Amino acid sequence: MVRPPSRGTSFARAIALLLPLVAGCSCSPSPSPGVTSAISADHPRVRSLPPRPVPDPAGPDVLVHPSFATDVALRIQEVQARFGPSTRVQVEGAFVLADPQHASFFPEEASTVRRTVASLAAGPFPKPLERPVTVIIFGSRAAFATYSKDRYGMNVDRPQVWAYFFRTTREIAVDGMSGLHSLTHELLHPYIAQDWKHAPAWVDEGIASQFEAPVWDPDGQMHGVRNWRYDGLVDELQAARSTASPVR
Repeated sequence: MVRPPSRGTSFARAIALLLPLVAGCSCSPSPSPGVTSAISADHPRVRSLPPRPVPDPAGPDVLVHPSFATDVALRIQEVQARFGPSTRVQVEGAFVLADPQHASFFPEEASTVRRTVASLAAGPFPKPLERPVTVIIFGSRAAFATYSKDRYGMNVDRPQVWAYFFRTTREIAVDGMSGLHSLTHELLHPYIAQDWKHAPAWVDEGIASQFEAPVWDPDGQMHGVRNWRYDGLVDELQAARSTASPVR
């Protein structure tokens, strides 16, 4: 479990706890020999894929998305072009799961995605996702870091990040070695984005954070629980109140 951030003296720090970047251990194993490294999004094999979405000739501001099935097929094609044809791919609901390194824990994580989709459909998000999302689960910290740098220009060690979701590409990437608890957190973001397109970041992150370490009922229903962020948030709010200047 990650230690909560240290106490601050401003209300901004309290709110910031609702907007956490998912932090993880800086220690990481080396990738397995022979594993295909992530390649840049500018690689010719990736550039040659059909764009998504495509401009509509009817107007420059109108975008036409491919059908759901076509989008899924394109996403499978993309990950196999990026990581190699041996990449393990599994579709769970609207999520296209990719396992570039054939990680031993991938089946367990695929099961988690399946259970999460079923639970959200029976509970807070009954409407299925209208567009698919790619979920790449890396078997090593090094592979996760390389991919994040090559594709998005991200340094996942400053600050340390376990997982992330990009709305523009509708892609989730997870450091499977240290960020498996972040998987359910990231799965919530596409649902929130669909239900509340312009939700404030603190709402988006606050809801997702509640499901970082969910509990499961015997009937398969998932529930978010209070986690390590709560005590830190309370401390920061109390500190902010004690140092706030009276309103005149």
